Amino acid sequence: MLRPWLLCSVLWLPSVVASADTLGVTGVGEDLEVVEIRQDMIIDKPVTVENRHVRIRGNLILAKGGDLTLKNCVCELLCNYAREFNYRWSGGVLRTENVTIGGTDHLGYYAPANFHLDDGQWHAVGTTVRLSYGILFSDKATGKLRARGLKRGPCPDSIIASGKCDVVVEDSDFRFALNLSAQKGGRCELDLPVNERVTRLFDGSVLSHPEARLELRNVTVADWWWVFVRDVSMESFVPNGVSPAP
Repeated sequence: MLRPWLLCSVLWLPSVVASADTLGVTGVGEDLEVVEIRQDMIIDKPVTVENRHVRIRGNLILAKGGDLTLKNCVCELLCNYAREFNYRWSGGVLRTENVTIGGTDHLGYYAPANFHLDDGQWHAVGTTVRLSYGILFSDKATGKLRARGLKRGPCPDSIIASGKCDVVVEDSDFRFALNLSAQKGGRCELDLPVNERVTRLFDGSVLSHPEARLELRNVTVADWWWVFVRDVSMESFVPNGVSPAP
């Protein structure tokens, strides 16, 4: 596998300079040198990449001790089918500034990737997420996302507020999914406006994990929210308000 200290040598590979527009990528307005990595890219120490279109035929893994900074870049996982490759946090940090990031359409169809923010941090400024099947979190470790100016590209999916998520999003236009639990029963009412600015906090009193936290500051949620309910017992489920026979 590609080690982080070899990243500089990647720039010695044959490459071309192409316009981001001609590559079907938006969000970066200058010509970028295209660099292709033909295996998993594992980051386990500080690495900075600027003004590149990074195409990875593998997973991007943020390992413990890893701290990857992408500035004015496009980062594309060259999946042949959906979720073949994914972004995975295993204790590391990703920093994106003026970056477009996600899966690929290089074969003429969408092949989205997942963002598994299982254990680590993502600090995103002016970042566009495209060709994604969601930003997901784990029940076992904390995934921390701090985003300002987060934008939706084609097929962005959503930030899925579940597990030990620790998320603050501000001044952004994105979609969100709330993961709720019916284990304790009771009643829950949610006011989820769309296509208008929202400032709202969802925490463990609403979300399925007691340590979950999603804070929105001046965020527009376009068109719809997703709401998932887990721990539903069919024994207590009452369809159409009709109680089951004794």
